[in-house]
Amino acid sequence: MEGIVLGGSGLIGKELIRQLLKDPAFLIVRALVRAPIDIEHPKFLSQTTNFSDEEDFREKIGTGSVVFCCIGTTMKNVQGDKSAYKKIDYDIAINAAQYASEKQIKHFAIVSAVGANANSRNFYLRLKGKIEEDLKAIPFNSIHIFRPSVLLGDRSESRPAEIWVKKITKAISLLLPGKYKPVYARDVAAAMIAAVKKNKTGIRVYEFKQMMRLIR
Repeated sequence: MEGIVLGGSGLIGKELIRQLLKDPAFLIVRALVRAPIDIEHPKFLSQTTNFSDEEDFREKIGTGSVVFCCIGTTMKNVQGDKSAYKKIDYDIAINAAQYASEKQIKHFAIVSAVGANANSRNFYLRLKGKIEEDLKAIPFNSIHIFRPSVLLGDRSESRPAEIWVKKITKAISLLLPGKYKPVYARDVAAAMIAAVKKNKTGIRVYEFKQMMRLIR
């Protein structure tokens, strides 16, 4: 199999690349990135991509077995600009799916968010819900949608508010409804890989319990 990773510099993306490179089922791992990822491995290829350039983006998607989409940003990174936020979270994900479908790539796995709902009053959850809705209209053998709650793991960038949220949610984890339990990025990555390797067709949604079931 050949895996194509979007968002390879993020928390889940890094784990995906690490695990895919160890998985003998994947012979090639390509990361489409804004800036090169410095990984030396015979199976790995880092491809600098202009996601705003349709021709370049479509060419870099190329061919393969599955696209793993972990693209995401923060309001801090876009200085509160919702339009810029949408161009990253929504446009890159949906364009990648459309180009991949055109290239006959069979599987698409994406990180969404618990509570994603296209009718939500919350901008973030509404956008994630819209991505899910529009993705489902694109033809693939299988679409895998992962909805983690608070992500645990070591980020390269500092997010002070998120650190406190993590501490609180970890402390009350046993009291939280299943789908709201915090989850390690490495477990989300492992679940994404496991889901694709099952080679089942259709649209599937995974929250905390479903992800844990996949990796057990």
